[in-house]
This record gives sequence, C-alpha cells and structure tokens, in this order.
Amino acid sequence: MAPLVKAQAFRAAQHLNLQFTIEGERVIMSTAELAGVSRRALGEVVGNLQPRREAIIAALDFLFTGI
Repeated sequence: MAPLVKAQAFRAAQHLNLQFTIEGERVIMSTAELAGVSRRALGEVVGNLQPRREAIIAALDFLFTGI
C-alpha cells in the first residue's frame, strides 16, 4: 500500500508520485512510503485505480530500480 496525500501538500517527481482524483479530490501517491498493510486496517473502498495500473507499476519500477 502506498499512501495517498492531498496534492496541495506534496511536491515530488511526477513519474514517481502519480496524481489521481478520488471522490473529487486531487491526491498524490507517495510511492516512497510503500508498506505492507493488513486489509482490515484499511477503510472502505472509495475507488479503483486499475485503469492506471501500468503507470503505477512504472512508478514502482522506478522506486526499486531507478529506471
């Protein structure tokens, strides 16, 4: 799980930290804060980022390999 933070509170590389709109609010994926989290610790599902899967995987590749 990578946390989503409000976009106005976060400045970072766009290819590493992707922007999304969730329930009308612009958020940024804080990829460097990636962590394992139990599903029970998460709240309710509010969206699906499947359409951005390739971009998310590219951000993770960049985090782990620098490419």
